[in-house]
Amino acid sequence: MASIITGLTTAQIAALTTAEIAGLTTEDIAAFTTTQIGALTTAQIPVITTANIAEFSASQIAAFKAGQLPAFTTGQIEALTTTQAAALTSAQIINLTTAQFAAFETADIAALATAAVANLTNAQLVAITTEQAGALTAAQVAALGASKIINLQTDDFASLSTTAIVGLTTAQAAVLTAAQVAAMTTAQIQALETADVAKLSTAAIGALSTAQIVALSTGQAAALTSTQLAKLTTAQVAALEAADFGALSTAAIPSLTTAQIAALSTTQLAELSADQAAKLTSAQVAKLTTAQLAALDTEAIAGLSTAVVPTLTTAQVAALSVAQIDALTTAQVSKLTTAQIVALTTEQVAALDVDRIAALTTSQVAALQTQDVAALTVAQIAALTSAQVGALVSSQLAALSTE
Repeated sequence: MASIITGLTTAQIAALTTAEIAGLTTEDIAAFTTTQIGALTTAQIPVITTANIAEFSASQIAAFKAGQLPAFTTGQIEALTTTQAAALTSAQIINLTTAQFAAFETADIAALATAAVANLTNAQLVAITTEQAGALTAAQVAALGASKIINLQTDDFASLSTTAIVGLTTAQAAVLTAAQVAAMTTAQIQALETADVAKLSTAAIGALSTAQIVALSTGQAAALTSTQLAKLTTAQVAALEAADFGALSTAAIPSLTTAQIAALSTTQLAELSADQAAKLTSAQVAKLTTAQLAALDTEAIAGLSTAVVPTLTTAQVAALSVAQIDALTTAQVSKLTTAQIVALTTEQVAALDVDRIAALTTSQVAALQTQDVAALTVAQIAALTSAQVGALVSSQLAALSTE
């Protein structure tokens, strides 16, 4: 049997009573043309049953005029299928009230077209529920752009799935507020792309909790910029996993403040690479305690620049292990000050191989303690050049003769 809707003009559609609209069958709903849909009044739309709302096709839903959308009840919005939600246009979506938008099922939120999501109003974003936020896809999150992502409330942002977090663009990462970043779960932090980490503002970086710092991957730690690293508190720096500290870029190492250097644990410093050690400044090295310096492995010791080596205190030099002394390059050895040479223990001097002994300047040789000279091996003595031998003072020569 033909529907009563078939053949009705737009004027006739608009003239139907609310009782007649409420009594429409599913066959009547199917009979609506897109033109007739547009003729429905804001008084008629609210009385369409939720069962009938769900019967509209995607093309029929898309035919509703933007101005008709505010007439939908929250119950009708809730009744929409995912197919219908996907058919909603940007113009329709932005005309929904915040109450209507909050009525969307989470599955419907995930079905919304990215173009429609991109046009959500700031008020709608503020009104989004945590459950709805959790349903946003990566493509939808990216569609929000930098100007709108900041309108997500902290609890909503913290509800985004890790997949959605991956969808963040670097432009969006750059504008995330400190509150939003502080609200992120550790799983979300780990989901951040390294390029996004590098774009976080210093305020956002400073808002990271120690738990979030611990959650950083080595790749993310390596992405931290000099500016970001310098803004970390001593507590945050101390919270870096040892492997993450070892992953910091060489370019970022010089930005560590002396206070941050002082806060480093021996476990962290044990991960310092030779390339990283080469970037340490004299001011930074000066802040290292003897225990911290002792934690550096031999490769890191060998990596210290020749400009830094002469600035080591005598206490720091004396605290170096035999293995660390043995790791010093000939270039480093030649830069030791006479005061540092005096501070060397007999065991440390004994650790210098023939190449390092040969690298000593005449001033350095003259600064060797007599007991150290007396302990030189035959091989070490043989490595001394005539100039070095000529620099030995009488007490040193006497120490040699006793050998």
